[in-house]
Amino acid sequence: MDYNRALTLANELIAEIRPFCKRIEIGGSIRRKKSFEIKDIELILIPTWELEKWAVDRELRRYKAGDKMWQFMWKGEKVDMFLCTPETWGIIYLIRTGSAEWVTSFMCWIQHKGFCSRNARLCRITGEDNDMFEHVPDIKEEIDIFRALNLPWVEPECRIGKWT
Repeated sequence: MDYNRALTLANELIAEIRPFCKRIEIGGSIRRKKSFEIKDIELILIPTWELEKWAVDRELRRYKAGDKMWQFMWKGEKVDMFLCTPETWGIIYLIRTGSAEWVTSFMCWIQHKGFCSRNARLCRITGEDNDMFEHVPDIKEEIDIFRALNLPWVEPECRIGKWT
């Protein structure tokens, strides 16, 4: 699907489910403003308990429906919806924005620097055998991850290829 169709459908879905979310944003290829070959609509959200009721009332046929991710079709297109908490928002939004290659190389780089993602939270690796983890406090947004690592902000549309 092209960018304009993907953005339109994402915004229509957001308008419908926003009342059942504490927060919701577009991620993935749409957020990176990829112009073509967008394979799905990725939404990252902090749901309220009413989101499940919305899905039932709409008779939404989810082919994946866990406590962290839903997959379903919306107007003929695949939707991946990632459910977060305020504590996991920053790292999930970063990861789900992609690109997959950029995120993989970024996560390898931070591990080399003594950090990792555990339970969708940024952690410092500690312990003699690098087998202990300490949550980095105050990571609420993507920008907080960059700040905690003393890195400059990288715009979503620049997150392609490998992290350097």
